[in-house]
Amino acid sequence: MRADTNMSWTCLILALGAAVGAPGCGDAEPDVLEVVAIADARQLSIGDRAMVEGHVTVAPGTFPGATSEQELAMQDDTAGIYVVMSEALELELDAYVRVTGTLSRLGQQRVLMAEPEDVLPLEGERAIVPTRVSTGDVDASAGSLIEVSARVTRDVEVVADLGHKVYVNDGSGEIVIFVHLVDGQPLADTSRLGTNEFVDATGLVVSVEGGVELHPRRAEDLLLQ
Repeated sequence: MRADTNMSWTCLILALGAAVGAPGCGDAEPDVLEVVAIADARQLSIGDRAMVEGHVTVAPGTFPGATSEQELAMQDDTAGIYVVMSEALELELDAYVRVTGTLSRLGQQRVLMAEPEDVLPLEGERAIVPTRVSTGDVDASAGSLIEVSARVTRDVEVVADLGHKVYVNDGSGEIVIFVHLVDGQPLADTSRLGTNEFVDATGLVVSVEGGVELHPRRAEDLLLQ
């Protein structure tokens, strides 16, 4: 029997096998994702898939909004990223998770879009230590947990039904600390933050139209010096 006839019969047998789950002739192997650093995942093209591991820096439901219950932030030793899920999950701050998702854009932010079954809790809870950053360099830390010490440069600006904007500068550039409202009250006390007061602020760097903002997660994230 000719070699090409042998090949035809081989392909036919493999094709029949594929119908019951065996790989067929010419079938491509499915892509198998490996865990990558979050910094590398952030550099992927929109629509690419990635698997990352890190600790939760913003638990679902921390920041109010239409999808806040389905959002979390996570960070490893290289960077941080926001994760948007189709359903809410109960995850505590500092939990260690593995997330498989699709790189996308939510407003000005690069995010991972993930299904609940693609968010896997792991052992190894640990608090991420915020990186101390100059106010002029905050834009390089989008998605990450940072801390700044700076002087309040303007009166607190109230954004109706959303939050309070606190403008601060340590001499390297002005940034906005955005304090979300929860049940009508700011997450952190802004009532004593007058111009020229000095504050210590910790929070997530969030990309917004025109730049970035620092979003405190709780009352102790914004304190007078």
